[in-house]
Amino acid sequence: MALPANIDEIASKVQGELEHTPYACSSLQALSGGTGNFIYRATLKTPLPDGTLEALVKHGEGYVALNQNFQLPTTRCVSVAIDPEPIALLSVAEIFGGQRFEEICLEATARLPPTGNPRCTVKTPKVFYFDPATNTQVQEFAPNSANLKDYAISHLAAPTPSSLQPCCLGLGMGLGSWLRGFHEWARRPEQKGLRDEIKKNGHMKAMKIMINYSWLLQRVDEFPSVLADAKDVFTKVKEMGEKEAQDEDNLQVIHGDFWTGNVLLPDTPLKETDITPLTIIDWELAQLGVRALDLGQMIAELYELYLYKDIAAGVWFIKGFVDGYGGMDDGLAFRVLVQVGVHLISFGTVPGWGTPEQVEKYIVTKTVKRLEVLDKESRTHGGGRPAKKRYLVGLSLGASSAALLRIADQILASQAARGREPSFEVHALHVDTADLDAGSPGPSPAAAALLDQWKARLPRFTFESVPLSSAAALDTVDWAALPLAAAAPPPPSSHDLRRVLESLPSPTSRADVQRLLVRHALLDRAARGAYDALLLGSSTTALAELTLAETAKGRGFSLPWQTNDGPQPVRRYEHRQNHPLLPRDDEAAAAAAVEKDDADESLVTVYYPVRELFRKELVTYGALVSPPIGDLVLPEAGGGGSVVSHRDISIEDVMRRYFEDVEENYPSVVANVVRTTAKLGRRGEGAAGLCSLCGTPLDEQGDERWRGEIGDEDEDEQRAAVAGKLCYGCKRTFRG
Repeated sequence: MALPANIDEIASKVQGELEHTPYACSSLQALSGGTGNFIYRATLKTPLPDGTLEALVKHGEGYVALNQNFQLPTTRCVSVAIDPEPIALLSVAEIFGGQRFEEICLEATARLPPTGNPRCTVKTPKVFYFDPATNTQVQEFAPNSANLKDYAISHLAAPTPSSLQPCCLGLGMGLGSWLRGFHEWARRPEQKGLRDEIKKNGHMKAMKIMINYSWLLQRVDEFPSVLADAKDVFTKVKEMGEKEAQDEDNLQVIHGDFWTGNVLLPDTPLKETDITPLTIIDWELAQLGVRALDLGQMIAELYELYLYKDIAAGVWFIKGFVDGYGGMDDGLAFRVLVQVGVHLISFGTVPGWGTPEQVEKYIVTKTVKRLEVLDKESRTHGGGRPAKKRYLVGLSLGASSAALLRIADQILASQAARGREPSFEVHALHVDTADLDAGSPGPSPAAAALLDQWKARLPRFTFESVPLSSAAALDTVDWAALPLAAAAPPPPSSHDLRRVLESLPSPTSRADVQRLLVRHALLDRAARGAYDALLLGSSTTALAELTLAETAKGRGFSLPWQTNDGPQPVRRYEHRQNHPLLPRDDEAAAAAAVEKDDADESLVTVYYPVRELFRKELVTYGALVSPPIGDLVLPEAGGGGSVVSHRDISIEDVMRRYFEDVEENYPSVVANVVRTTAKLGRRGEGAAGLCSLCGTPLDEQGDERWRGEIGDEDEDEQRAAVAGKLCYGCKRTFRG
């Protein structure tokens, strides 16, 4: 898991804050696992009275730790309500706060009577210190520990030895007994103060409802063939959850995120004679709710160990957990079972989980169904057999596009084995960006070698590589509209194009133009080749990254065209380019050229067959197939690791680092970003014209509203006479 880019800078700041407290530390070691907060293992300069030399330090800033571009109100660390209506696509940020509520709960639960049995003890960590002014918390550290989920996968993997069943039953019973004790204790009248404080964490309660019940209904749209008949039942469940959340007389303090990832135990093998200490952590989502939320979440997560990993210990834990909690009447038992189902359906798709056979079948099935939808939508009408489809596949040589190609080949192999004619043919096009890289101009030998291996591996398909410098000859870009740094008139030469990229004001600008030129090259080839569709191998994760990156760059209006399936307009500017920078007395000729170009427009169907799969799932698929395709993939650029300055990386790099962690811990959040974007309509369908660079329809009203941020236009009059327009996002790309 990637660490925040400025982890060392924040460590120095925190050390300074703690220097004059009993928790002054000689070193802070950064720990992974913190998305919203910075988390460190602290070595104290002076032992605490009980001899403690190590502690856990959590620190919050006004942004998500893994991405400074995601601003968070610092009030998230104190008991003040946050605006419940943030930007919908960024609402994930609210998950990552609540240190003040955690401190309140840890202080309170320290007074809980001890819980244990011959197999285990259960407690919460001590909180030593919290400063709401700096959002820094110091709490008890559990060295050499693992969370229960990771522990089960590494130490209790299938086939789980039956000799460990008594230990697992005992641990489950300890967890259940502790949770029952906590729930009953929290309901006592003397805990009114705790209840009043946790009530202020209202937006965590609202988010809990949203990610359980709203996502439950969204799964119907995602899996209609399986869940369509259950929509009415799911709607009633959602209404029930919302109604019970409003009945505060029947609500109490709950943990709010009680699952296997928030239970720590020593990272050592279980032994019959050991008494295992369990620690319940992460109380930032504590809220007023019904007990079934804690119970159902834990049972569902334990069952997933058995469902996806065939770990029998998951079932043993459940039995012990239910027995330890005890005393459920039929009403509570039914409500818990409902919550188990809600959690499994809303969160049941776990990237990388499942047996190898399950994972491979799941990924192939999802892709096949997506391609079947495309085939149905584009099928020729009439009584005859549908014509064989011709698909152009954009091959980036990354894990996702590689998986798409391999699945497509698998589909054709299956058709051939059944004696059927192939239903489609594929031409894979790789656009080599290396020849425009300032550091190493020229084609990429690694990419060329990989392409040769792909040709040998998948002989059913044809392959081709074109240099990105060839984009200088594209007539799908209105070069006359671009404020080019090159002195030569448009269209530029490949040398001019490299100079243009080098002269752009930031890494984000260079990455943006490069990505748009790659897209133009693919769309141009798809249009000229009259392909039935351009297939792009963007995963759910990649589309979520693109969604937030384009929004941050001011190109949010274009999302329905850039991230959703459907026709993409392709306009050619060949007449305009034959008259570059016409003199003023030729305005009539210029206008005629513009009119001819406006009429020269076609549509290319762009489709994302693996848009419902996470990047991690596609990487896993690549390792599972035989032979594996991991050796046919270029190493990922960027990724984890420290960054000297955020000025050195693009917004795309920042988003990739951010979603690397979110995909791991909150996959449903990633999917929700993409599903939300998929609901956006294509307003205007290009009535205001197309942007001369990105090629998506213009939002003139929105562009005018934000125009003041980058200054008034000062276009050359001659260029204005013959050139098209740029959208707000593309103007920012050139002007910074």
